Amino acid sequence: MKKTSIFILSFLAVAMTAKAQIVTEDDGFGQKQRVENRKKTTTHVEVKGKHYNYELSVGPRVGAGVSTMSEGDDLKIYDGSGISFGGGLAANIRFGGKDSRNRPLDGQGLFGIGVELNYKQHAVKTLADDDLTLGYFEVPIMLQFYPCYNTKHLKNLYIEVGPTIAGTMSSSPDMLSYDYMEYKTGDFKGFDIKATVGLGYRFNKNSANDGFYANARYYLGTSELAGNFPAKVSSLEISIGYLFKCIGTKKK
Repeated sequence: MKKTSIFILSFLAVAMTAKAQIVTEDDGFGQKQRVENRKKTTTHVEVKGKHYNYELSVGPRVGAGVSTMSEGDDLKIYDGSGISFGGGLAANIRFGGKDSRNRPLDGQGLFGIGVELNYKQHAVKTLADDDLTLGYFEVPIMLQFYPCYNTKHLKNLYIEVGPTIAGTMSSSPDMLSYDYMEYKTGDFKGFDIKATVGLGYRFNKNSANDGFYANARYYLGTSELAGNFPAKVSSLEISIGYLFKCIGTKKK
């Protein structure tokens, strides 16, 4: 009986010690007891997000600038640059694998491709009674380089280069008269491949955010407007746009 009592008391003492520890402190006026509960251990499981090596964004854009015209030896009618403006829809793909520290870039890498469908109106001054105004469709296909992609503040700065496919949709006035010569300009249906270079910056903080962008481009005309009108139209443009992320953003 005595052994049984000792066993029960020992079991109860162990159980109470496992649940709590009794700490005795002397505060100068007597003794008091403080009960410290045992700490609970929590295991955290890290859930890794899905990473992509590209991102696709689309959005609207608008731009304005100046247009110039270069003439052949048989044409001397150009009198100065004019205003150009237009807008359209842009699509952008930016690639990105991993950086130098083997961290995923999620579409924030060195290279990108931009494709746009724009309508643009060019105006140039002439020596005739009226200025020449041309309506174009333009499709820039730009290869983009992000030289500072591995930095914090300039990772979205890019340089772009590529062709712009362009075609004349409208022209006015119908006739230009100068120096006893008449040019029927209302029938211009020229086709051009413009050599294009640009510099731009995207203001989104990372690939998970939509955002504004701005760029400056120079379009160099390479084709004449017509066989009897040996003139090439070039332009310098500053544009802004907004890109909505569609595919390839980082998912948690």
